[in-house]
Amino acid sequence: MGTRFWTTTLLCALGWSGTAWTQTFNPKAYGARGDGTADDTPAINAALAAVPAAGGVLELSPGVYRITAPIRLSKKVIVAGAGFTEDPAVTSRAAVVLVKDGTFDGISVEADACILRDFQLDGTAGNGGAGIVVKAARVVLENVAVMNQGGVGVRIGSPHTNANLWRIFNLVVVKNGSHGLYIHDPDPRIPDVNAGILVGLDTRRNGGDGLRIDNATDNIFHGVMAADNAGYGINLHGTPGDKATGHIFWFPYAESNQRGDILLDTNAVFNVVFGFNALTKVDGTIDRGRENLVLGHDRAKVGGRLFRSPVAFTAARISHPAISGYWDLTQDSTNRRLLVTLNGSDADPVIARFQHGGRGRVELQADGALLETHVALAYNFTVRADASRGNYFTLLVTDADGFTIANPLNLVPGQRITYDIKNGAGRNMGTITWGQLFLLAGGSFTNPANGKRRLITFRYDGANLVEESRSQGDT
Repeated sequence: MGTRFWTTTLLCALGWSGTAWTQTFNPKAYGARGDGTADDTPAINAALAAVPAAGGVLELSPGVYRITAPIRLSKKVIVAGAGFTEDPAVTSRAAVVLVKDGTFDGISVEADACILRDFQLDGTAGNGGAGIVVKAARVVLENVAVMNQGGVGVRIGSPHTNANLWRIFNLVVVKNGSHGLYIHDPDPRIPDVNAGILVGLDTRRNGGDGLRIDNATDNIFHGVMAADNAGYGINLHGTPGDKATGHIFWFPYAESNQRGDILLDTNAVFNVVFGFNALTKVDGTIDRGRENLVLGHDRAKVGGRLFRSPVAFTAARISHPAISGYWDLTQDSTNRRLLVTLNGSDADPVIARFQHGGRGRVELQADGALLETHVALAYNFTVRADASRGNYFTLLVTDADGFTIANPLNLVPGQRITYDIKNGAGRNMGTITWGQLFLLAGGSFTNPANGKRRLITFRYDGANLVEESRSQGDT
């Protein structure tokens, strides 16, 4: 047993205290050979058994440690090797390598606040199971490479466990049989794989997705690189009952993934992707979920629904993967006009509905033609429209009493407003008295018959509302 210095601030933050973290236990002192041939599982387990309940350091000297059964970390342990690699070839192994020989999960992290750092976990041909499975909270992986596993490279989450507050710093997952990194709580409830932080992920040539997220919430990812995976580079998949929710990606990079680069699937909700660029696909992000925000740059589109956000856009592009074309949303730099343009499609552009919060006058134009903003007026003895709320006012008259259409509020010179009046009185309507600003050029207004409607349109010239047109009959 010896001593070794570790970063005191990190260890204290994880709950380490006293002298436990200075006690080291080396498997070679318990019979490990580290030659890649001998079964070093018993020696590693013996060293772990010697670690006191308060915790300690499992120190792996340079060598190749063959394991034939899971290494279970059931105490607060630092597993510390020496060296690092990004290449799965045997000739490029790190100085410290654990080689899994068989079908099982290589390392099972079952105690809170464990730290795994500076080693490689490799696998023999035909092995099965995951490489590392995190089943506890506040676990840290730093400078770890997991390669050639038959199943998932690294899995965070397990049934009936709490794996929240995980931390990953520089993880390499390459050439594993399934997903490179898989984050998922299989329990059908609020997930316990939340509030994690990843800084640096190199995920390549895996048999599934580079990074797959199912039932998990509110994790942060910075510096994800996903390439040449058989599935998607990054797949926020979720499940029908449990969503992939609230994850934030800062500047991910993806290329040459066979199914696509980034997928926000139908069960991905309230996720954010900042600044993604795909080298192999113009539109590298597919958003099938709800209320996700995807912000690209010059070479990548802005996809998904734009929800309430403090982010200020200078331009936005909105599209849907199931159909052609996309909408560009820009602002004229000289007069603040909002420009909406349909590109990439021969279909007729249609804005199906426009809603606003009622502050300020709204005027929409398509190729110069004014679009209608409908507002329903409440019927009473005096009816007054607010011209800042719209330009097309509908009124349902429900009795035969006379009433007044008063001068509208908040008129702007040049504004057109239309009154669409329907007779729902069950008989003839009463007389309409118009405010003094209304100039009816066609004479008195003819009320519609019962069950019918008539329209009349005015333009405000700065002094009066001058009639421009009216219905020639009931409709």
